[in-house]
Amino acid sequence: SKYVFNPLPEKDVETFRKGLEKDAAPPPFPRTRDEFLRFPPVSVEQQSMSSAISAEQRYKHDFATGFGSPVQMLTPPTRPQAAVQRPSHISLSEDGHDDHEITEQVPATPVKVHTGLNNPGNWCYANSIIQSLLASP
Repeated sequence: SKYVFNPLPEKDVETFRKGLEKDAAPPPFPRTRDEFLRFPPVSVEQQSMSSAISAEQRYKHDFATGFGSPVQMLTPPTRPQAAVQRPSHISLSEDGHDDHEITEQVPATPVKVHTGLNNPGNWCYANSIIQSLLASP
């Protein structure tokens, strides 16, 4: 065989095993079925997810939520004022302009106005780099 090993003497194995047993703590979980069935101890008293309310506590609860209680006198929270006022669209329709009168002549052919960047040839790569540099902090 490729690997050659020498077994430990039985005396050293027993010494090592006793040291492990002495220092070992019991595991925090049950290892066998029997350990599982006896841990944790079963309580005789049946437990419930909710506790029963005594009549006195129920009376106090009903009294606190009845009419005239301070709980009902609280006003609901109000929305804070907006940081920016919303534009009113009503004033657009009532601005005094008459839609029937056209004072300005609209040209038949609209004027072509260029928007955005002018990208002749392969300049789009340079423009994209410029835009990314301008947008970075």
